[in-house]
Amino acid sequence: MRTLIFLAILGLLFPLTAGRAATPPPSDWPALNYDAGQTNDNPNESTLTASNVLKVKVLWSRPIADNSYPIVAGGRVYDPVIAGRHIHIKEYMAQTGSFVRNFSRDALGGMLMDGSTLWAAGSKLQAIDAATGATTGVVVPPSKAPHGTFLDPLIDGKYLLAGYTSTTSGTYNALYGIDPSTQEILWRQPSETAQATVVSGRAVTVEPTTSAFYDESSGKQVGKWWVRSAWFAYGKQAYTVGVAPKTKQTTLYATNPSGHWLWQRSLGPPMAGTTWPEAATSTAIYVGTYIPSEGVTAVNPKNGVTLWHRALPNIVRIVVAGKLLYALTFGPTAPVAITVFDATSGKRLGTVTLSPGYAGFYAPNCLMVANGEIFLRVVASTGSVLLALGK
Repeated sequence: MRTLIFLAILGLLFPLTAGRAATPPPSDWPALNYDAGQTNDNPNESTLTASNVLKVKVLWSRPIADNSYPIVAGGRVYDPVIAGRHIHIKEYMAQTGSFVRNFSRDALGGMLMDGSTLWAAGSKLQAIDAATGATTGVVVPPSKAPHGTFLDPLIDGKYLLAGYTSTTSGTYNALYGIDPSTQEILWRQPSETAQATVVSGRAVTVEPTTSAFYDESSGKQVGKWWVRSAWFAYGKQAYTVGVAPKTKQTTLYATNPSGHWLWQRSLGPPMAGTTWPEAATSTAIYVGTYIPSEGVTAVNPKNGVTLWHRALPNIVRIVVAGKLLYALTFGPTAPVAITVFDATSGKRLGTVTLSPGYAGFYAPNCLMVANGEIFLRVVASTGSVLLALGK
């Protein structure tokens, strides 16, 4: 009898889990480029695997505004749509595309889901209870400009970052550090792009002459880097792509959280633009390259040494989800397609190609892999749409 009582007590203190699968973490895509590091890496995706990913088909299609970008969270898709002269939000079931509700909030500058709070960036930065739709907080810039908007909100730990931009002459773009619990603006710094990436408690953004590294809590500048291009980060390293002054080669640079050089590697001839196909995980950095051929290369984050390279033309975006790497490709004469690789070995698994009725265009979050689905922004005969592909 004592043994039975003891076992019963143990069962209350330490519930038996044998025969029960632990609840997996949600496979979401809750922000621009997935997270504050702009990693384009969804490690929680487990539904799409090497054995079934090539069997996906179009599940549903919904209109989407060219401005702003969609996100995926909690089995729902939050889709920016044109509502009069503004960009509002429609919520759909991710698996079926069934309409759930409208959020009449300006989301011209993008969205972010943080737990149960949906942040909508527009002329104001609004916090919305995702369950009730009620507004729970509002951030207004101190010097609000006509035709101004918050841009690309992101969150890392306890701090919320958001850019602010305006088409008004004499108004300069900025980056704000915000306390999300009180909606208090903690600091403001100039930012040419009004965008940021977080690396180990530091916010890095592009300024008129350099890239600047700021302490995320105080806004104090702690470092800078000469390349003025988009940044991404993982762990304690930040990465950007620029043209090397001496070699004139397009080059991937790795720095520490204060902007100090760690390593670099050439990607090919000098190329125009401030964005690059890239993704970062704990074991590899994936980047579009033009040497030894146009394609995707996985490099060691410790030293930039090649882990594998696979030829593939017309790469527009790279995403890693679970154990797979997805490369979105399209061109003037090339259809919209997604080529899938094993992220560790680089083994090419195959390609999913859309019908000729779709055309590709580069846009924020134009490829997301979440909730066991692939989400694509494309142009159809009816205009710009968000496609959901799944099993």
